[in-house]
Amino acid sequence: MHAGSGGSANNLSLEQYCALVAGICEKSAIEVVLTAGPGEAEKAAELQALLAQNGVKAVVYDKNNGLEDFTRSIACASAFIAGSTGPLHIAATVDVPTIGFFPAKRSATPLRWQPINSEGRHMAFAPPVAKDKEEAADMSKIAVNDILPDVNGFLARVI
Repeated sequence: MHAGSGGSANNLSLEQYCALVAGICEKSAIEVVLTAGPGEAEKAAELQALLAQNGVKAVVYDKNNGLEDFTRSIACASAFIAGSTGPLHIAATVDVPTIGFFPAKRSATPLRWQPINSEGRHMAFAPPVAKDKEEAADMSKIAVNDILPDVNGFLARVI
């Protein structure tokens, strides 16, 4: 899971990511690895602490050994979850199943920026369609409990 965005796109809150991972871990025995790009290690550590408070053990992979090493670490994943960021697209290039979170703004929709995974190996979520641009980018409108059944079903199918 990559909770960072490098400032390139709106993203879920750490609390939303925590609820998502905790909900996944209730259904599946998985190992949780949190990735962090340059300047994102603190955010990953915050998420790790939140997860621990919810009984979920996670490790942080924040090695800064360059893009090639980062890509190799992502390629080892059984699935990859992130906002609309470069790491999500890196995962897709090696066909790791991906779950992505996208703003509902016309310039940032899942249809426009969908990763290049093979068919059936990507799942996308966005806030409900809104007329107001700010509301369309409000990722807090994504209700984690509502999407968990779909996420768990997807992961059960692709992992």
